[in-house]
Amino acid sequence: MLLSIIGLIAPTIGLIVYYDASKNRIGKIPGEKGFTNASAGMWSLSCWILWFIVFPLYLLNRNQLLEKAKQHPQEPSRLRNLIIFLYATLLVYNFYNFSQELVSSQPSQLKVPQYSQPAPQTAPQPTEFNTADISISRNGNFFVAANKIRNYTPSQIWQRSRSISAASLTKSLYSSIGKLYRLHGQVYTVVELPPTSNLSGQWAEVLMAVPNPNSPLGVTTLNFLYNGDFNQINPNTYITCAGYFIGTYESENALGGKVEAIALVGNVYRLAQ
Repeated sequence: MLLSIIGLIAPTIGLIVYYDASKNRIGKIPGEKGFTNASAGMWSLSCWILWFIVFPLYLLNRNQLLEKAKQHPQEPSRLRNLIIFLYATLLVYNFYNFSQELVSSQPSQLKVPQYSQPAPQTAPQPTEFNTADISISRNGNFFVAANKIRNYTPSQIWQRSRSISAASLTKSLYSSIGKLYRLHGQVYTVVELPPTSNLSGQWAEVLMAVPNPNSPLGVTTLNFLYNGDFNQINPNTYITCAGYFIGTYESENALGGKVEAIALVGNVYRLAQ
């Protein structure tokens, strides 16, 4: 995580320094000596490599460098726009990797023991989806979905479901409860759920990162509660899963913040080709 943060800070500082120096025509003055007599590209590269030393040095000497640039302006490199573009591309790539680390560090808030407890005889399990409560820790929709998929084969669930993006789903959470959807994303954790009298067959909790341009991280966490053989589902693989949307839950990310994750219950998935 620390390396990923540094991977964001260093090129950001390098880009800022290069843009500032080249814009103000700060550069190496012929015949003048000194550590601070450097081109915009050298300042930028030095800030990238030793940002914690060179960046403060640049800030301390910036006014002096601006005065020298007024007397001896240096034309920026013809490749200035290309260099800025490459910096920006690197920043986007590093930010994507950083967001993936944040998502993968989010612990699941689905409490398995909660689902492992048999329902009291005086309080039978619900048979219809609760569309008034979005929280899966309270609405009881997990057991409703688990019972419903027993009545359909995996191929029937796949045929009855429709593809949807995380961006569209998160816009209409309440009206989407109990509907069959397909979502595509990258698996980052697979955990087998313990067998109980309430759940028949094999069950696994498959945590996925689903693309979502509306999310600050660019992805939404999907908790796919899968009933079936999950031996072919491995971290870092891409799958399309199908099942009933049952609601959301709060998950804590690596920075201590809260993010909303979505949950799907199904018995079918397909590996990305």
